[in-house]
Amino acid sequence: MGNEISQCVDDLASGGAADITDNADKDQGELAAGYLYQRSARSMQSKVSKATGASSGKMMKKHWFVLKGWPDCTLTSYKDRFAEAPNGVTHLLRADVKPKQQEDDKFHFSVHHSSNGTKHLFAEDSHTMHRWIQMCTDVVNEATDMGGMEGFLKKRGGIRLHTWQQRWFMLMGNELCWYEKASDSFPRGSIMLNPQIIASECEKDVGGEKYVFQIVDTARHDSKREREFACETMTDRKFWVQAMNQCITNQQDKNRASSRSRGRSASPEPGEGEGEEGGGEARA
Repeated sequence: MGNEISQCVDDLASGGAADITDNADKDQGELAAGYLYQRSARSMQSKVSKATGASSGKMMKKHWFVLKGWPDCTLTSYKDRFAEAPNGVTHLLRADVKPKQQEDDKFHFSVHHSSNGTKHLFAEDSHTMHRWIQMCTDVVNEATDMGGMEGFLKKRGGIRLHTWQQRWFMLMGNELCWYEKASDSFPRGSIMLNPQIIASECEKDVGGEKYVFQIVDTARHDSKREREFACETMTDRKFWVQAMNQCITNQQDKNRASSRSRGRSASPEPGEGEGEEGGGEARA
């Protein structure tokens, strides 16, 4: 019994379950979880190992990583498995995950995105590395198959109500989020694309921009009832509006299916007698 307890304690401290899926909290939507080493930006810039012969392993930090699938599609790092606040979030839409050359007896793989750079991660063994690569790649493919979109758009408003601000946008599930930079982990704001939302192309130029679309939240009656966004091309605008309207339609279908399900569950058995969401947004 003592040996079993000791092994459980060791596994709890190290995240050393048989497979990274065993560490995941399925109730929280996690697909995989476990400890990985992350190479710091400082080690990448200084290239300590080549310049001085010092071990690059000294520039690695061990963090607890959590992988979530659709609609999050994120790889999130924490200081350890008991930490509540994340250190950083990597969005996997259009990311490229692949193995790299082994370093310091650790198994190296990278998560690369053309707009927000490369994250270098290291596993203790080859099996764990390949499991992370496989599961991250599955999430990347899922995000693409489910119609996720990302790219730079201009947003009108904020502190100066009539100016245009370029932001990095992501559309995942029924949430449109924007970030100050593509490399940012956390959004500056978001809009939930529920059935009260109407997304449409603007027929005329707005504030000097040609390819503008509008999002109207019919449930709101304040200054953020109508929001305007500008694209680089007419084609981009068409794709963004189509994607958002598809998200709204999917949400409507989901709500109807949920209502039918509740109606069936409330129906009486034979012989028993008669039976009987608004858009959210963070700061601009």
